[in-house]
Amino acid sequence: MADTSHFPRRHRWHEGGMHRITLRHGAHRWTFRFADHDARAMIAHVARLARDPEAPFDWFDASVVCHQIARVQADTPSPQHGSGGRGRMT
Repeated sequence: MADTSHFPRRHRWHEGGMHRITLRHGAHRWTFRFADHDARAMIAHVARLARDPEAPFDWFDASVVCHQIARVQADTPSPQHGSGGRGRMT
């Protein structure tokens, strides 16, 4: 299991609604890139990775990444609600 000393970093790509979430865990580093409309597919990919016994990526890591994906989605204004929105981490 991962310890809580690794911190996810989230970056927003300003063009095209692309997002990048980077997770560091010990000597490992994962970077997940996805568009706004691909968030569900990315969550499914993260779950598959956590299920893989050969991957050094566990369910705690998956929950951290999925939490960051949810934050990205919450911070991304929808077209119906205008361009406002909550503050973004960069």
